[in-house]
Amino acid sequence: MGLAVGGAAIAGIEIAAFIDAGRGPVWLFCLIPTIGLVYLTAGVLAWWWRPSNLTGAIMSIGAATAFGGALANTAVPVLSAVGVVLSTCVLAVVVWMLHAFPTGHLRSTVSRCTVAAVFFTALALQAPLYLFNPSASLDGMLAVADLPTLANWGKWIQRSVGIGIMVVTAAVLVDRIRRGAPAQRRVLLPLYVYGTLAVLAVPLLPTVVQPALDLSIEATFLAQAVIRGTAPAPPRTVSAATPDP
Repeated sequence: MGLAVGGAAIAGIEIAAFIDAGRGPVWLFCLIPTIGLVYLTAGVLAWWWRPSNLTGAIMSIGAATAFGGALANTAVPVLSAVGVVLSTCVLAVVVWMLHAFPTGHLRSTVSRCTVAAVFFTALALQAPLYLFNPSASLDGMLAVADLPTLANWGKWIQRSVGIGIMVVTAAVLVDRIRRGAPAQRRVLLPLYVYGTLAVLAVPLLPTVVQPALDLSIEATFLAQAVIRGTAPAPPRTVSAATPDP
């Protein structure tokens, strides 16, 4: 309960900060802490129903990354910088969740290495996007130079590595479904498919879908927010997919 109250307080403070900053479409910015609340609610409920299952803890960490990423839209320089750095971490948590579901544990070396790689991609490979592009952070405070070519290369390297990670993830999940019992397959298959597509769709929306369909920035942002917000597994599904001790 304490986590839920704390999360609601953080979301409220962030929304107030967005309104105070007056930067961009506030209603869209408010979707990010709302995503954090979705992750936190799912995580707390899953934890409550299955205390020994770590999936709830992972979803709660996902909430923390969503709250952290939302700080990018505030007018406080230090907080905004933290948000820029953490902006893609929530997707890394979704990949972690896919590998750890339904028990919350990473059960193979491949999964452990893949999850480590996705966090490296979300943090280290994210750096060129704001180090070489002053417009990516508030007043360019994180930029060391204005080098758009390097920033663009960094963007495509990050996305290419991310796609490679999802190929490995898909292979792990297909093998897991193949070896699972029929009852587990019925639960795991839709979650694995949707989670994988969600992680791929978020970066592809602004680079492929938006120009192809001539979508507005607001529509693209809204679509990304909806996809991110619906990625957590329903708590009852976590309980149903976890073998009884």
